[in-house]
Amino acid sequence: MAIRLHEVQLRKGQVSFHHPLTFHGSGVNRTSTDRNAISVHFQDGDNRYQPATDADDTPASYVHDDFVRRTPDGAPDYADPDFCPVVLPVPSSYVP
Repeated sequence: MAIRLHEVQLRKGQVSFHHPLTFHGSGVNRTSTDRNAISVHFQDGDNRYQPATDADDTPASYVHDDFVRRTPDGAPDYADPDFCPVVLPVPSSYVP
């Protein structure tokens, strides 16, 4: 897989949208002012937990798994309204 590097310089108040698997970060903050950021992740309404393992067969986890409520079978619930609120209108035919 070829790695493509792209430098994006954002001004105060600007926002960046990118694929969740994009490796990203910021260089060293060389100012005396804190650098603040917020991250918002969107998901399809049908998204559900899928068990997976790492290369060494240990259970894989996603950072949000520790924050959301659990389903009756103990899996992370990505429909948890406290951590994963609906931000777009949902059709009246939608059944979670």
